[in-house]
Amino acid sequence: MMTKEQFEAWCRKNNISVETKALIQRIREADPVRKVRSFNGMFQELILVPKWD
Repeated sequence: MMTKEQFEAWCRKNNISVETKALIQRIREADPVRKVRSFNGMFQELILVPKWD
């Protein structure tokens, strides 16, 4: 994962808007969310993304 300084530099280099940068930062800081379930004896991993208001 990028350091905070690398992320800031990446945002400047790619002309990321303040709003988009804030959204990306919230996602970067959020805890990962995932759910694993069994399906016919085989495991299937479902990746759940947090819902932002």
